Amino acid sequence: MWAASRGAVWEAAALAYQAHREQAALLRARGRRADPEPRYAARQRMARIATEKPARPTWCGDRVHAVSARAERDLHIDLAAVWPYLWLTLPEQSRTEITSSREALTRASTLSAWALLYLVPAVWWWPAVLVAVAVAAAGRTRMRAATDSYALLLEAATRLHIGDLTRQFGLEPAGPLTPDIADSLALLLPSPPPPPDRAPSPGPPSRGSGPA
Repeated sequence: MWAASRGAVWEAAALAYQAHREQAALLRARGRRADPEPRYAARQRMARIATEKPARPTWCGDRVHAVSARAERDLHIDLAAVWPYLWLTLPEQSRTEITSSREALTRASTLSAWALLYLVPAVWWWPAVLVAVAVAAAGRTRMRAATDSYALLLEAATRLHIGDLTRQFGLEPAGPLTPDIADSLALLLPSPPPPPDRAPSPGPPSRGSGPA
């Protein structure tokens, strides 16, 4: 029920944001520039629900999943399969930034877990409930901020360096990554197993081979 309701709210927000984008494109075609503030505000309202159509129980789960969804839709890439190889081609600075962001996400998760632990002494000392609520609120805020930063870095690294990975495999894009090259990369990663041996199918019975 909650997932369906959240999805419906997101769709309404996404439609509103899309309407602003279409209006901006129409004005740009006429040589005019639309006021960007309403469009930015509509995008923020949508992003507070989810950046892509909700597919996970929580906002944080949806935020990370959105990276994979966009990679598949825009780049024809299975990010889960490509990421280990892409990680090895990233510059050291990019890997350091992503690692630091992942560590911040872990710290935020730990803070949220402490909120549950503070509920234990609340059985004997009721003010611990207030402490648990405060810690939970801080943990939620930090968790969302850390998840958003982590997801942004994952997506940026993918879009900026996926061309380097394709060149490592001998696929030379002349310009931006094309769906054809991405599909070729998808056939290479991960390495597929050899096809199983197929037993020859039995042919029709020969004459005279039936039961006596």
